[in-house]
Amino acid sequence: MGKHRYKNAQAKREGGGFVALPFVVIRSHSFTLLSPHAVKLLIDLFGPV
Repeated sequence: MGKHRYKNAQAKREGGGFVALPFVVIRSHSFTLLSPHAVKLLIDLFGPV
């Protein structure tokens, strides 16, 4: 059942990676105070080089 359910999942996904932000960072008070531009910069810093 599991094999057939996700048969086309690979084709539907976009290429590229993802950024794993720990929950402790996302739930911190400092993170909530960041501007949208600062959040984007943080995500860029976490991304692959």
